[in-house]
Order: sequence, then structure tokens, then C-alpha cells
Amino acid sequence: MGSASQGVAGSLCRFADTDKINLTVTKNIHTVAVRGHLDIITMMLSYAQSRVDTTRLAREAYVSRDHFPKRFWTGTSSPMATITDIAKATGMARTTVAEILRNKPGYNEKTRQRVLAAAKKLNYQPNYLSKALAGGKSMTIGLVMSSITTPVMFSKVLAIESKAREHGYLTYLAGWGESDDREMADYIRDLLARRVDGIIAYHLYDLPDNAIEMLNQAQIPVAYLDWGPRDSPRVMIDRQPGIDELVGHLAELGHKHVAFLHTEEDRQIKSLKADRYMQACMAHDVTLNFDKDWCLGSPSVSTDADVVSNTIKEAMAKHKPTAVLCPNDQVAGLTVGALLDLGYKVPDDVSVAGFDDMPVAQIPRPQITTVRQPRGEAGSAVVELLMAMMHDKPLPEYPPVFPCRLLVRQSTGKAPK
Repeated sequence: MGSASQGVAGSLCRFADTDKINLTVTKNIHTVAVRGHLDIITMMLSYAQSRVDTTRLAREAYVSRDHFPKRFWTGTSSPMATITDIAKATGMARTTVAEILRNKPGYNEKTRQRVLAAAKKLNYQPNYLSKALAGGKSMTIGLVMSSITTPVMFSKVLAIESKAREHGYLTYLAGWGESDDREMADYIRDLLARRVDGIIAYHLYDLPDNAIEMLNQAQIPVAYLDWGPRDSPRVMIDRQPGIDELVGHLAELGHKHVAFLHTEEDRQIKSLKADRYMQACMAHDVTLNFDKDWCLGSPSVSTDADVVSNTIKEAMAKHKPTAVLCPNDQVAGLTVGALLDLGYKVPDDVSVAGFDDMPVAQIPRPQITTVRQPRGEAGSAVVELLMAMMHDKPLPEYPPVFPCRLLVRQSTGKAPK
């Protein structure tokens, strides 16, 4: 995905279908205003895919002065089908076709299916640009986040994009790599300049003051996921129940000394996860080893197999925990492998637990005991919250909270005597 990461300093817009995922980087969007009217929009799109044909460039949308799109090039010599084309193919009025494609009630099923079949045959795609120009909305939302460092974070992004697409909205992702304060403010400014209809701010525990001020002053709805200023519209994920259940599970198995494999971020912002583990261990009379020997370094290298293997090897030479808590399932799987390479049996000698319940947790043998994070539910909920704000619908009296829960598998067992 290297070609994508180079361009993600700007905005990133995703499109997905059931067969594949396309990461579409907006390389350049140029608008020309002529006598107060939008004449040409040129979008240079670079698809980042794991396929040989990785680049398709230059879509040009020609817009007449009455703001009605005349032609949209798709990279081939044929323009995309329009409502007029479907009307000609079916012999129906253009208004009838347009209303059926908008799911307007009042038409019999036979007529509806006839229009839909023609639309499918002609490969008709809704023209969001014309809808935006006609309705005063861009039909886009912005997703602001400081970085994507784990698979579970990316899965939440996918859930957000998918739910937004169900509502007819495309998603611009601003902030992909590890961003500094100035870049984050630039990303938000860029989204606002693109006239997004709303913004979701995700995983911004350390959001800089200037970025918070920009979001507060934005004249569009802003919803928060996983963190948010007090009294702000937000959806929360409560990790504490799952952590309490995990530590309680280990305590019942007789574990008294456990280690927390972590990153530099966990040491700098302990309240994110380390403090929760510490509270749970104190409640269950379990000693938690948070020594720097168990630090994997920066989040960007924490899932490197060699980094995990070397950290486990050096830490186990100094410490003898009966269980190792890992920041996510990917690290947990690598930890199991590292312990097996050192001659330990999992879970007979050392138990291992992960976090998130990603598919990778079921690959190793033994399968990983983990804490399930409701990533899809939370991602969908924050989109529904934003949609309610954008359409002036009632908001929940209290922020929706999704608790994490323990999933016991094979990687945890009784503490060795």
C-alpha cells in the first residue's frame, strides 16, 4: 500500500465493495469558477490496490452553467449512463425513472423492476455531483484521526465508511500517518474547504487545542468516536468491563504475576489502557509488571515479528510472569510464537491474552483468549449519530456506550505451580 501512503498527507477517500477494497487517494482536486458558475472539476485519482493495474487517472466531469453534468469520463471512451438513457431504453418519462431510482413510493413493482433492470444493464451510477449542486450538499463526510496503527482501528474506519455509504455519503479520511499538531489542523481545514456535510473525529485523545477550536467553530455537525469533549455528541467504547473480566479470569486460574506487553504510547498516555489493567489487577490482587523491558517501542513497529521476539526473549530472561497481556491480537499471536520458539508451552507454562477479537486471534494454535471490542457496532453508531445531527433528528440523552467483553479460548490456562 506504499503508493497510497505517499499521498495520504492530504485527504483520502475510500470506496469498497463486497469483492475488494479500493483506497482512493485524492491527488488533486481543481475547480474553476467562471462568471459565478462551476465549469470544470478535474479529479486525479490514484487507486492503491494489490493488483498489477494499480493506476487509473483523470476523471473529468464537465458541468454546464446550469449546473447539470453533461458527461463523466470513466477512463474508457464511453460516457456513463444517465437517467435520460434509462428513460429512452424503457420508454418511460425521465421524471418517472428519476423518482424510481430515488425509491419514491407509488410505482408498481413491475415498473420499478423494469427501470432497475435497465439501470443495471446500462451500468448506471448515481451522480452525486449533480445531487450536491441541486441540493446544496456535498454528500460527503470527513473522518479525522491522528493515525491508523492497528487493524482494529482500520476495521472501525471500514465500518464508518460502509454505514456512511448506506446513507449515500462518501467519506474523506484526513490523517493517516502519525500527524503533528499543524498537520492535523491542516487536515480539518482541508475538509471544511471541501464542504463536507459533517465530520467524525476518531481516536483523538491528544487532539491539539487549535484542532479542537476549529472543530468547535465549524458550522457543520461534528460527532466523536472513542473520545470527545465533555457534553459533545459522541459514541464511547468502554474497555474496562472486558479488562476486568480478563484479569478476573486469570486470577481464577491462579495467576498472581502477569506482564503487560505495551508500546511507548502506552507509557506516555497510561490512562488509555495501562491504567485500566492496573486498576483491574489491584482489584483482583494480581501483580502487573509494567517494566520498560516489556516495551515494544513505537506503535509503528510493535507488530514486527523480530521486535516482538527480541522483546519477549530479553524480558523473559529477567522476569518470570505466568501470563502476558498483549495490546492487541496481532501482538498476542506473535508472542505465542516467540514463547514457543523459546521452549515455553502455551498455556501450560505461560498464558497469553490479546485484545480486540480480530480474525488473527483464531489463526494460531492455541487460539488467542482476547477481549472483544465492538468495532463495527461503534463505527456504525457514530455515523447514525452524525446523520441524526445533520438531519435535525433527536439525539440520545446520554452518549451510546459499547462495552468490551472477554472471549476465552485456548491460550490461557491454570498458572504453573
